[in-house]
This record gives sequence, C-alpha cells and structure tokens, in this order.
Amino acid sequence: MSKFTPKALLLLAVAVFSLSASAYDFQVDGVYYSKLSDSTCAVTTDFQATDAVYKGGVKIPAQVTTSDGVSYTVTAIGRRAFQGCERLTKVTLPATVTTIADSAFYGCEALNTINLPSQLTTIGNGAFWFCMKLGKIDFPEGLTTIGDQAFYNCFWLKDVTFPSSLTHIGQGAFRYCESFTRVELPQSITEVSPWAFQHCVNVTSITLPEGLTVIGDDAFATCSVLPSISLPQSLTRLGREAFNDCGALTSIDIPDAVTEVGINAFRGCGSLYEAHVGNGVTKIGNYAFGECVSLHKIFIGKSLDDIGGMTFLLCPALTDFYITTPEPPKCGVQTFSGINTRGCTLHVLPTSVKKYEQAAQWQDFLYIKGYDGSDVASQLASSIKVVAANGAIRGEGCGDAAPVAVYNAYGALIYSGTAQGEIAIDQPGIYVVRVADQALKVQL
Repeated sequence: MSKFTPKALLLLAVAVFSLSASAYDFQVDGVYYSKLSDSTCAVTTDFQATDAVYKGGVKIPAQVTTSDGVSYTVTAIGRRAFQGCERLTKVTLPATVTTIADSAFYGCEALNTINLPSQLTTIGNGAFWFCMKLGKIDFPEGLTTIGDQAFYNCFWLKDVTFPSSLTHIGQGAFRYCESFTRVELPQSITEVSPWAFQHCVNVTSITLPEGLTVIGDDAFATCSVLPSISLPQSLTRLGREAFNDCGALTSIDIPDAVTEVGINAFRGCGSLYEAHVGNGVTKIGNYAFGECVSLHKIFIGKSLDDIGGMTFLLCPALTDFYITTPEPPKCGVQTFSGINTRGCTLHVLPTSVKKYEQAAQWQDFLYIKGYDGSDVASQLASSIKVVAANGAIRGEGCGDAAPVAVYNAYGALIYSGTAQGEIAIDQPGIYVVRVADQALKVQL
C-alpha cells in the first residue's frame, strides 16, 4: 500500500484547491487581499500562481488603500492565504487581525517567526500545520479558539502559555509537538479534545483544571516520559487510549465522577505501579490496563458492573487486587489472563467472599480474602513522607527497612535499596520515589 508524505499531501491539496479558488479582489505592495465588507478585508493569495507567492519576510499593514483610493482595515488572514509557501520565514501581523482562518499557514516549513495580534480571537483548523521550524508562539489574552490540528507536527514549538480566555482546543491541535515539556490548561477549558496532545514525547508535567469534565480519546497518548498526573474531581469521561503508552506514568487515581474507563486507556503504561478506580466507575474497557507490566496494586470502587476482555493482559507483577463492588462484575474474554491468579490476592468485602469464589473468572484467584473496604493505600500514604532537599532524598514514617526505588523523569531506575539514611542525587529535576508500595513525586 502506498503512503503519502506530508509534503505530497500538501501539494495535492494545493493543486485541488487551486482549481476552484476564487480570485483575489486587489493587490497592494505584493500582497493579495479579498474584501470582507465595505471597510474590511482579508489577506489572501493568487491561487492561480505557479510558484509560492510569499517568500522571506512579509509584513501586513493594518490598513491598505487600493489604486482607486478606497481604504480597508485588515481583519483576517484568509483561508490558505500562505499555504505551501515553503520559503516564507517571518510574518508580522497588525493588531487589527482577529481571525487566522483554516490552513492559513499550512505547510510553511521554513516559518520560524510570527506574532499573534492582541485582538486575535480565533486560530482555524490546520492554521500552522507542519510549520516545523516554528519555535515560539505567544497566545494573546482574548483568544478563545484553537482549531483542529492547528499546530499539528510543529516539532520545534516550545512550551506555550494558554490565556485564561481560551475555551476550545481542537482535535489534534498540538499533536506531535515533540519539544513541549509541560502542558498547563487554564480554568476556562472544560474538555481536552481527542489527540490534542498525543505524542508530546518530552512532556514531564501536565496540569489539568478543576472543572475539566472530559479527556478525549488519545488526548495524552504516547506522552512517554510523563511521570505523574492528577485528574480533577470534576472529570466525568476518560476516553479510549487517553494515556496509552505513557511509559513513565507510575500511578493513577480515577475520580468518583468518572463512569467508564475507556478501551486501552492505560495500555502500555509500563511503569504504572498502582491504580485507583473511583466509586462511580461502572465499566472498564477492553485492554484498559493491558501491558502494565509493573502494576502491583489496583483498587476498584463499589459500582463496577463490567470489566472488558483482556483488561489485565500482561500484568504479571500484580500482587493485590482490591474491589468493593458487592456483586462480582461481569467479565469479558480472558479478563485476567495476564495476572498470576495463583499468586495475586483478591481482596473483597467479607460478605462477598463466597460470591466471588463462585463467579466465572473471579474464582480463578487462589486467594480470595475479605477486607473492610477501607482505602489501604491512602491510610499508608498518609503516614509516609518523602523529603527532598540539599541534593538528597529521604523517606519518613516508613521504617528504615522499607524498600525504596527512585526513578528519574524518563522512568530510569537510579536507586534501589532501603529507606535507611539519605539517598544522594547528583542532578536536580523531577523524581518518582516508590517507598513501601507508594509512588510519590518530588523535585530537587
């Protein structure tokens, strides 16, 4: 099967669009414009040109006057205005621009500098798609919308600060922004769209606002060095593959308001050690925790009805499975096929032990024990502290003999031993400390 490269797709799109593109209305100083009203216009291009119209640096004025003496205020960068201008390097926009339309700078591979005007409210779909040399963007306060795939494949784009006015980040908007190291979403964002930050492979910190309700499919998939994330209590939906292949993630706590954990949601999170599934979750999708080869403990709340097939595929390290659902949930095909059910202990409510011993697949656990339903991990964690200061880490409240492992932000083990004494750390940074079966993040 043939595979089109991004450049080939770009050239095809330009060719197809040029066949039906409308003509520009007027030209001033080498820049083409189309009228929006009697007093406003948008930057456009000559779609019939055989070569890219714009090259090098381009400065757009706030107002232009035609050869007939009629003046127009420039308020928009039109659809595909600079598309395919591979030799365009710098664009200066006036403060009067409020909209950058769909595909406006699509495929401008050499573009490295552009200012976003103070009155800008909308960045359209694919507006900066494959602007691979674009390294810095400052979003103005007042911006409300970033469209689908707006900055897709902007490999060199560094961390951005989102304004408090922003209400929508489109699907795949920052997909493959591989130079991002942090993502901090403002309180105004209530949904993370599908693929929005997929494959941001150098992100080590994600901050989600309280008030966020939806994390879409693949939203943070393949953020492979992300060590931890705190999900807000307002979250109600966790999409398919939301954190798929986040290989450095060590723990997850799914809030009670979530009702379903999507298919493959945490599949391939090879460093995941502990997972808490909230009391509101009624369904866990197929392969949700598949290939979590380091998963030792999982805590599931009281409302689970259905666990999908192969949910725990390749989870050989699981030693303790806690669940407070009174009736054994229905299981899919080979739900526990990746667990050593002869060595992992299933902890259920005392009144439910016999029910689980007789239920299909649950009965495969050799050890099924009753417990009071308390959050064992939270009780233990409340007495344990990790102190990081002066180039060293030490554990408190866990006993000198407690096992300790320290991982860097990339998931690499840099210390394994006990909690006795201080652990010297050579380099400052973010570390994940596992002590007495707890995973805690610290910064030196």
